Amino acid sequence: MSQQNNKRQIVKIIKEICTEQNISCTPFSYDWILQLRKNEQIGYIYGYKFNVNSSASAMICDDKCATSEILQNAGIPVVEHHFYMSPSNIQYVGESGNWSRLIAYLQKHKKIVCKANEGTGGNAVYLVENQFQLEEAAHQIFNHTRAMAVSPYYNITKEYRAIILAGEVKLLYSKNIPFVVGDGKSTVHALLLQYMSDNNCFIESDAIDNTILSCGQEYRIGWKFNLDKGAIPQILPDGDKKTKLTELAIKAANSLSVTFASVDIIETGDEMRILEVNSGIMMEKFIQAAPENYAIAKGIYQQAIEMMIEQ
Repeated sequence: MSQQNNKRQIVKIIKEICTEQNISCTPFSYDWILQLRKNEQIGYIYGYKFNVNSSASAMICDDKCATSEILQNAGIPVVEHHFYMSPSNIQYVGESGNWSRLIAYLQKHKKIVCKANEGTGGNAVYLVENQFQLEEAAHQIFNHTRAMAVSPYYNITKEYRAIILAGEVKLLYSKNIPFVVGDGKSTVHALLLQYMSDNNCFIESDAIDNTILSCGQEYRIGWKFNLDKGAIPQILPDGDKKTKLTELAIKAANSLSVTFASVDIIETGDEMRILEVNSGIMMEKFIQAAPENYAIAKGIYQQAIEMMIEQ
């Protein structure tokens, strides 16, 4: 386990809370596991997972296809994910294999998204529009994991994340893809390099062309809304949209019987759909986005710890 784990914001926050609340905190595996003890009560934090969730609920949340199936069964609008097992697990796949079904799925939807079924952070996620891209995506994903989740591509106008604890939304923010603005003389690639230099960040993008944007023309960088890929969080103000998103996120969490989770919701056209649910509450990039976000994250983690120690 990397010794850089002690530099994670969550480790700093948890240790602060423990000091303030007179909770014993014992680290293991280079701070990847934290044991919290107070009044003979013991709780654990493993990475970004708190043991306030049942193991079954946590595993279902981290399985994109399982989450999709359960939410569909509950009548909750969700991005449908279909499960494809690695060829190395032929005993589960069967002699007919996956390939004919995958090609048929691509032909039906024209544009699909392939990803690791249990991946996070936008890693191992591929936009597929032809058979060559499908082969490449499947090869890369199956090289690192036993199962792939495949869904139709949605033209997402906005993506949101809700942090839920004990049936309440504690935090709700949009994830905004960064963009560059043309000056009439610079290429997209040059503008992207300048953006990364100005913001001291790296953004994964295919924008390496020499297209010159006109003055004031906006160009959205990439198509992934993950904070790890450069998206910028913005806390949602009160209003009808926040109310609708809150209701949808709570319905999803309740259907999965999960206590502490982050729920990602996409907006496409006039509808909203659950994209995925995660039982690990990672707020590293959110914390870094604005000075006031540290206190927000700390408050949420503190409530989770109190619940965990009480259990």
